[in-house]
Amino acid sequence: MTQRIILTGFMGTGKTTVGKLLAEKMGLPFMDLDEEISRCTGQSIPEFFAQWGEAAFRELESQMLREILRQERLVLATGGGTLLRDENRKLCEQAGTVVCLTCDLEVLQRRLDNKEMSYRPLLMNDNPKGTLVELWERRREVYRKIFWQVDTSSKSPQQIADTVLGLVNTSVMDLSYPDGVCKILVGKRVFSLLDTLLNSFGFSNTIRIAVISNHTVAALHGEPLLAELRRIGYTPYLITIPDGEEYKNLETVAGLYDQLLGAHIDRGDLVIALGGGVIGDIVGFVASTYMRGLPLIQIPTSLLAMVDASIGGKTGLDLPKGKNLIGTFKRPLAVLIDPEYLDTLPRSEFLSGMAEVIKHAVIADPLLFSWLESGPQNVWVGENLLLRAVSVKINVVQADPYENGLRAILNFGHTIGHALETLSNYTIRHGEAVSIGMGVETRLAEHLGLIASGEARRIIRLIEQWSLPIYHPLLEREELFSVIRYDKKHKQGKLRWALPSRIGEIRLISDIDERSVRQSIDSLKEAVNAE
Repeated sequence: MTQRIILTGFMGTGKTTVGKLLAEKMGLPFMDLDEEISRCTGQSIPEFFAQWGEAAFRELESQMLREILRQERLVLATGGGTLLRDENRKLCEQAGTVVCLTCDLEVLQRRLDNKEMSYRPLLMNDNPKGTLVELWERRREVYRKIFWQVDTSSKSPQQIADTVLGLVNTSVMDLSYPDGVCKILVGKRVFSLLDTLLNSFGFSNTIRIAVISNHTVAALHGEPLLAELRRIGYTPYLITIPDGEEYKNLETVAGLYDQLLGAHIDRGDLVIALGGGVIGDIVGFVASTYMRGLPLIQIPTSLLAMVDASIGGKTGLDLPKGKNLIGTFKRPLAVLIDPEYLDTLPRSEFLSGMAEVIKHAVIADPLLFSWLESGPQNVWVGENLLLRAVSVKINVVQADPYENGLRAILNFGHTIGHALETLSNYTIRHGEAVSIGMGVETRLAEHLGLIASGEARRIIRLIEQWSLPIYHPLLEREELFSVIRYDKKHKQGKLRWALPSRIGEIRLISDIDERSVRQSIDSLKEAVNAE
């Protein structure tokens, strides 16, 4: 398995010391780029600079970097100027995990005493302290191009190595939007990386942080998160709202605006959404509209939110006529997914989330579908499954971030599902409504000749295998089609249905007549009654 960790940063930040500790912890070889250059040339770095000059050194440095990164497993400490070259930085970012060690200037000046400066070729002049400040000012903006930033000012080498190890042991995926990137982190106790994450985004601990959750989730998971934020020097404010879809409305949002104002949250501050899909939708909307937008981090605590609702930047509020009829697109800075939160999830909520996992398998991942077919008793819903399901959402959203086309395939099961939620006054869970929707819409695809009967049976059988419903009496209500007419998936007056053509592929179909939908519902009802 390829595993390269590259440490970079200004002189005196501890790259070599930390690198050796990290390599020992991980059982990887350690290499120091400057030491390798000295070994190769038979000269110390100051000697090489004196004889050949900095330009020749930088060329050799780039050449040696390319050679070293052919190794698949190592911890590498670069020189302070190595990644100032864009080509070197891009090479390292493609090769592995790049971490920039940072430090306050005052601390650096204490660490680099006169004796230490005498070994640094760029400081060998009549004013080494002045040159140090000048170099630090010039380079820090270039270092900021490296995303992961670990401040070493007040940490021991052991603590820094542990921080980098935590980052390396966390799965990190990027979801790119036209206006930036959302970092998606998956791993146990992932919120322990908040210090590194907030530092990497350029936040200082002078900002206020509003953590918004519901009463149930806050009681379970609020205090550990608040304690971690306090430990790393931030001042968090916990704001809670009642639990349930019925609170996903403008009245709740207005109340949150008032509480944010009361906590003096302003444009320089941060909002964290801690909870399931409802909290993610509400808090995402608030973060996108309060004071014309605040930075947002999502920490999903339900399976449904982890694999679907928290990813993609869609927010939504409900109106009496339908679900998510008000909404915005809001790119979170990051989504932190901790599979350990699933341990506190009621089974009904867990199964509700499995509906979205199944949906992702149907629309784009036949291998995940086959994996799920082995049954609940043989599938461990942990980090690997989460990564697989999340990857489907990332790939679709990245190709169509604002749902102008392809992203609509994620609506498989949702046209019928959202209508059922509205008709039930949200007493049917979202995932259960989606599973019923997938049942109806799979039968509809079969009725229209889009999917083979054998494939359709596999989809419906998988839904039932995971103890999810495929039918509900509300499907027989005449009002079902009235609600569907208000569905937000209408475009230019036409409703686009996302229907499976085979496992792993969805087609978007418009202008499906009511009669075909009714026939599909009747067919599904007969099959359920026959069992």
